[in-house]
Amino acid sequence: MRKWECTVCGYIHEGESPPDICPVCGASKDKFILLEDNGKESPERTFTKENKEADIIVVGSGAAALAAATTAIANNLSVIILEKANTLGGTTRRSGGRYWIPNNYCQKDANIHDSKEDALSYMARYSFPSKFNKDLPNLGLSEYQYGMLENYYNESAPMIEYFKDIGVFETVIDYDWQGKPHVDYMENLPENKGILGRSVYAKTDNPNSGEGGKDLINLFLKWLENHNADIRIGHRVIDTVSDAEGKISGVIAEVNGIREEFIANKGVVFGTGGFSHNQDLLQRFHAHPLIGGCAVPTNTGDFVNISQKLGAQLGNMTNAYRVQSMLEVYLANPEGSSSTFYFVGDSFLEVNKYGKRVVNEKRNYNDRTQIHYVWDPVKGEYPNEYLFFIFDNRALNYWMGFPPYPAGDPKTMKHIIVGENIEDLTIQIKNRLNSLKDKIGNFSLEEDFTENLSKTIKRFNEFAKNGKDLDFHRGETNYELNYATMRPFIPNVKWPSEDQVNRAMYPLDEKGPYYGIILAPGSLDTNGGPMINKYGQVLRDYNNPIKGLYGAGNCVASSGINAYWGAGATIGPAMTYGHLAVLHAAGLKK
Repeated sequence: MRKWECTVCGYIHEGESPPDICPVCGASKDKFILLEDNGKESPERTFTKENKEADIIVVGSGAAALAAATTAIANNLSVIILEKANTLGGTTRRSGGRYWIPNNYCQKDANIHDSKEDALSYMARYSFPSKFNKDLPNLGLSEYQYGMLENYYNESAPMIEYFKDIGVFETVIDYDWQGKPHVDYMENLPENKGILGRSVYAKTDNPNSGEGGKDLINLFLKWLENHNADIRIGHRVIDTVSDAEGKISGVIAEVNGIREEFIANKGVVFGTGGFSHNQDLLQRFHAHPLIGGCAVPTNTGDFVNISQKLGAQLGNMTNAYRVQSMLEVYLANPEGSSSTFYFVGDSFLEVNKYGKRVVNEKRNYNDRTQIHYVWDPVKGEYPNEYLFFIFDNRALNYWMGFPPYPAGDPKTMKHIIVGENIEDLTIQIKNRLNSLKDKIGNFSLEEDFTENLSKTIKRFNEFAKNGKDLDFHRGETNYELNYATMRPFIPNVKWPSEDQVNRAMYPLDEKGPYYGIILAPGSLDTNGGPMINKYGQVLRDYNNPIKGLYGAGNCVASSGINAYWGAGATIGPAMTYGHLAVLHAAGLKK
């Protein structure tokens, strides 16, 4: 059975041909791609003893893995890429394809100064808010914590210049809808200083494709294929092999139920993603559920289990790059993407089961999602376990097609709840929750939901009219006004409206109709796993490296902990440490 993916929302359809209309976002048939097209094997590939050995074995095929493989070939090293899935690209394919690189060459070309002091202050303050102290050595961080952040500043910018120099891709600054370089996700912190241009992406012939992750993967694959890279799909690595001195010398992979050994003369680099789809690991390490999101279904934490056998230190296992997901989209299609990144409209809000706003809806997805985990010590509950994204016809019509707003008639979208007015919306939400009892347990609306929602909308509308959100300060930062808010998609509409004081807010229609989507706490992927050093070497106790074993991306412990510095804060470190791992394994980085 063929699998087709909607390039708008990530919905996966099984069938000989794509559906006429995406049942999740309403996108047309031409927005679907055949997944198998991204997983073609090289025509000359045979499975003999001769080609089961290489200088570098790379496990995975997302940004971290392909950066490693590209670096290997560019340094005249032989490489074999082993991908568990039958398609290439990992979760990177589903991403926006941005990478966060401080002090990059694009900034320098634009005369943007980005000093080490400024970048490290921002990274340390955001990643370690309870430890950060600018007056202490290492800004209050441990030597390891500070060293990893400093290493990223030192090595990430040369990495993208390296890929430009060898002809993989050029990097360009990511601009907002007003033609300005994007700000960081927490640009309102005093330590950020409003420095622009750290979020960048790979230049393509079509900069407005809206498929940056696919573009990045395709650029890597094009270069690798031009250099006759050995890429093998359907190879799940289940273990490593060690030599007599304990150095990792290869891996064991399962291929069609058969185990095969692959020899690595210089090193093995894992770039296999996190464990978002491993319920056992999630239940062991995460106090709160991760429901849906963005990670591909093969992200089952294989490297956690493999590295533990070798005595690796695990780190950051309780964290993830978080994003709110559309609950019913996830339930209908667990392997697809159900993420909601930016709520770009103005006449919308989020409420909890009490009908009350609980968060600034324009904050970045990683930080915003954590509001789901607030505990009420008096009532003994998580009042924000699920939230409701509520919008009106203005938001729908102006930003139609930008998730979570559907591209078609919301009445045909099964995950969208439609109410003619507040009372009717309440009834419809109650009915929907009741139909989901076997999935969400006893979660339900409180009796005063209708009354509170009415008051909430009236209060929000007053804020919008006056341009000042007295509860959550929506629209008071550059990020909220220029990143999480953008021009409507329909032409020739005057926006902001003449009566609009704050373009991040506009009064909801007081009469309705209203549309609702159930939001759950999800993730782009987990970001915990074995700890690594500045070369990407996996560490065992006392920070001693496991020789020959490297990791990069979401399969290892993030040095940023729970912070999301800016667009591309996942892919930037992934590519950097994939690159550094190979240089170290080859003896080119010491």
